[in-house]
Amino acid sequence: RIDGIILVAAFVFCSYRALRRGREYKKELKNKVKRLDIVLVTLLFSVSIILLFFSARYVVKYASLLAVDMALPAIMIGLFMISLGTTLPELVFGVRAVLMGHADMALGDQIGTIIANSTLVLGITAIIYPIEAVFSIFLMAAVFMLLVSFLFATFMESGSRYGKREGIALILLYAFFIFLEFYLSGSIV
Repeated sequence: RIDGIILVAAFVFCSYRALRRGREYKKELKNKVKRLDIVLVTLLFSVSIILLFFSARYVVKYASLLAVDMALPAIMIGLFMISLGTTLPELVFGVRAVLMGHADMALGDQIGTIIANSTLVLGITAIIYPIEAVFSIFLMAAVFMLLVSFLFATFMESGSRYGKREGIALILLYAFFIFLEFYLSGSIV
């Protein structure tokens, strides 16, 4: 549980730093946003969170049944099916943001999601109930996560833009990760 507390503290620290940096944009946005819009968006966001809370129960129930039916460890279902399901809204948002000329918002969403999932979500989960992971599955996922982080940092450092070639490379890397995980788990012979 102490690990969970450390992860939540890391999230709070990262959020605090991001908010401090974001204050410089506050003046620019102040004149563009209406008060009614803020209230409406906050209300819709709150309703969405409530619906998500209740639907999560069914996702967990049926994902567990699927893991049993497919004779796979539950972590494998989480690594692929659940993670893809939770990523779809981000994918739709990212594509929409890019098409509307807000690529920086799509990038911010991706970085923020990685930080929130790696600290806040995992931390709160560990505080509520300590997590026991299958080391071999965790190790492969961690290696791929570090590889993608390294590629991302290297590419951003070069000052280049992400384009079709880089996007295809990342998709192929993800497909290879899925294949490798299933192969190592014995699901693919």
